[in-house]
Amino acid sequence: MRVFEVSRGNVALLLLVISIGLLAGSQAFAAGTIEVTGEGEVKVVADEVILTLSVVTRDLELSKGLNENNARVKRIFDALTSQGVEAKKIQTHHMQCSPQYEEYQSQPATFLGYLVSKHIVVTLSDLSKFEGILSRVIVSGATHVQGIQFRTTQLRKHRDTARDMAMKHAKEKAEALAAAVGQKIGRATAIKEALVDRWGSAPQAQPSYPQAASVAYEQGPIMGDSIAPGEIGITAKVIVTFDLQ
Repeated sequence: MRVFEVSRGNVALLLLVISIGLLAGSQAFAAGTIEVTGEGEVKVVADEVILTLSVVTRDLELSKGLNENNARVKRIFDALTSQGVEAKKIQTHHMQCSPQYEEYQSQPATFLGYLVSKHIVVTLSDLSKFEGILSRVIVSGATHVQGIQFRTTQLRKHRDTARDMAMKHAKEKAEALAAAVGQKIGRATAIKEALVDRWGSAPQAQPSYPQAASVAYEQGPIMGDSIAPGEIGITAKVIVTFDLQ
C-alpha cells in the first residue's frame, strides 16, 4: 500500500481552493435571484366609527369626586342608549383615581384634591347619528374627546384584496427589472408579508382639548353635517424573492 505524504503548504493551498470554490458558488446563487417589494392599497368607505371619550372630575374629597364622575358617566350611558346604541357597543376602558399636588420650589406641596378619570369607548354603526351623539355625550358630561376613528367592518376581506394586489405588483416589478438586463424571472423562492399599520391611511381625528368640550355647555348641542368620514386606505406589503433565468 502506497502512503502519500501531504505537506502543510499543500493542505493550506487545498483549503484555499475549496474556500474560493464555495464563495464563488454562493455568489452565483445570490446572483441568480432577485428580491422585490410589492404594495397594494384598497380604498373603501367607512361603515363604523370608534369614539373614545373621557370623563375627568376633581374634588377635595375622593367620595365626592367619584360620585360626580359616576353621575356624568351614567348620563352619558343614558344618552347613548336613548340614541339606539346597544349596551355591548359601550365599554368603560380605563379608570384612574389619584391625589393631585402643586409644588413650588422649596414650599410644601399643596394638596389640590383627587383626580378621577374614566375612558369610555363607543362603537357606532350608524354614521348618520355620529354628530348628534357626539353633541349629546358632551352635554351629558364628557370632558374630553380622546379619539375618533373611522373604519370598516370588512377589514379581512379588503386586506386580502390588498395583499393580492401587492403580490401582483411585486411580480410586475421583478419582471420589469429582469427584462432591463435581458433576463426573465422564474418561480418565487421566498415570500414574506411586511408589517403595516392595520388601517393603512385611515383618517383619525385629533384629540380635543378640555376647552373644546366646554363650548357645548355654553352654546348648546352642536348640530349639522360637518363630519365627513371619507375613504379608508387599507394597505398590504410583501417581500418576494424570484429565481432569475
